[in-house]
Amino acid sequence: MRISIYWPGFIFLLFTGSNELTWGQEEKTLSLNIMTYNIRYAADQPEVYSWKNRRDGIMQSFEGTDIAGLQEVLNVQVEDLKSSLSGYNLIYRSREAEASVGEGVPILFKEDKFSLLYSGTFWLSDTPELPGSNTWEAACNRIVTWGRFIDKESNIEFFVFNTHLDHISQYARENGTRLILSTIQMMAPGFPVILMGDFNADEENNVYKMITEFGLKDTYRDIRHESDSTDLTYHGWQNESGLTRIDYVFVSTDFHVKNTKVVREKVNGIYPSDHFPIVSDIEITRPE
Repeated sequence: MRISIYWPGFIFLLFTGSNELTWGQEEKTLSLNIMTYNIRYAADQPEVYSWKNRRDGIMQSFEGTDIAGLQEVLNVQVEDLKSSLSGYNLIYRSREAEASVGEGVPILFKEDKFSLLYSGTFWLSDTPELPGSNTWEAACNRIVTWGRFIDKESNIEFFVFNTHLDHISQYARENGTRLILSTIQMMAPGFPVILMGDFNADEENNVYKMITEFGLKDTYRDIRHESDSTDLTYHGWQNESGLTRIDYVFVSTDFHVKNTKVVREKVNGIYPSDHFPIVSDIEITRPE
């Protein structure tokens, strides 16, 4: 059954149906390698941390990745991603009113594996359809990039949402999270969902609790139940002691998490970003 849903600035066509496996049906499986990575914007920084010196290390991190959600990406970095990564397409527009100015949170995906059915961007504000809007005391405009995909081999459809919550305002983080979760509930009922990004919130933050209580599971904690120093995802090119996890891959419960890791590898003697990427291997099975 097809359902049309209107939300200010958007019309979504949602398809509902039973996902239950009945007698005699065969199963189809989709395996995904997912990465979230705050790659640090290209700006005037000490030479060793300049985009020119970090770029190759960032590009190397995509090996084996099916879908990636990136944060702090400027248009110049988007152009480098396009020219350096063959076989990938991306969904991108910046968080500012002008689409090519400022940071964005693109989703990259393998073109030979997935077809993009629908995609878009909404702002974490009272007016999510208004480009450049910011009404919740956030230090910066904040957005979500989303895509609805179909796997070409299994024909399994799923949604991906990628975001970067505010680094200053808890009020903005919580309101933004409420909007994200209500949008998921409205856009993707019954569909597999991946929500990832830089949430600027540790596991004790209410943002984390809101997401997990909504019913999405943290792929890292699903595998690694005990906290330790290797959990951290933000290091700031400084002493890593006392820092924690703020980057996550969350998935709906119909996904089986096979493995998740924080990739802590230097390239040419430095970390390519001030964050570590999170890589998750996940799998879902559906009836034919």
